[in-house]
Amino acid sequence: MFNKLFSMLRIFFLSTALLAIIWLSLNGSAAHAASFTVTKLTDSNDGVCDTDCSLREAIIAA
Repeated sequence: MFNKLFSMLRIFFLSTALLAIIWLSLNGSAAHAASFTVTKLTDSNDGVCDTDCSLREAIIAA
């Protein structure tokens, strides 16, 4: 009796875990990335990373 109950519980938990993994993998959304090109070596931050973009500005904008 105990072995049958244990077997049924194990099958239930494994199938629930498998369904959760499948559901989570199908509901994922794509991440959209932006590219920032570092164009100057000076360390400044004017708030925008457009034509002149320092490494600090690119990191903050990301």
